[in-house]
Amino acid sequence: MGEARTKRQLREVELRIVKQIDSAVDLARVSSAIRKLAEAASSHVGADCYLHADLCRELLKQHGVESRLVIGFAAWRVGDGHGDVIVHAPLQGMAPQPEALPFHAWLEIGPAESAHRLILDFSTYQLRRKAAELDALDGGDTNVNWCPDYLAALATDVSSLEDVTMKTKGLFFYRPHSDLQRYVEHKAGAIDQVDLNNLILLYRNPNIQVIGPNDIKDL
Repeated sequence: MGEARTKRQLREVELRIVKQIDSAVDLARVSSAIRKLAEAASSHVGADCYLHADLCRELLKQHGVESRLVIGFAAWRVGDGHGDVIVHAPLQGMAPQPEALPFHAWLEIGPAESAHRLILDFSTYQLRRKAAELDALDGGDTNVNWCPDYLAALATDVSSLEDVTMKTKGLFFYRPHSDLQRYVEHKAGAIDQVDLNNLILLYRNPNIQVIGPNDIKDL
């Protein structure tokens, strides 16, 4: 009873925080806008979590929502099968990925050490693509039954990496890594103002259809 009550209370806190943010900025529209932009113009589709986090942080800021970009390790349980896991963290037996550094970038709102801080990840719609790319590397067959357009969850909802790799779909793991953050941010450089302007345009005009370099390349 006590555990169920605690979970219910935390869920109420999460919904209240998300509702407060949604009153300032529509998270679903942010998700749709960054997806359109990335799929049309990103040069590293499926490996551009930093782009998603950096641009969305600036968009949220323009609407009065302060967030911080966080870099570290992450994992998602996308199905119930043994191998239905996507991991962005160093693991034994990982398929080699040339020139790839296992990390992930996301946003957080609230004090860094608070259990009530909100994790925002606008790149989770790519989980199906990530699974297909990993299968091509290791010959696996990942079943993707959980692939949210974006993730908005309290830090208390985060599972351990072990639970994500061993349990059922819908679990996720996020762990900041300060050294990795310094390294990635040093390599990343400044935000692309053209990309940001395009994201703002797409957010304000959700019915716009986008054609970019990636669409032309596929013709």
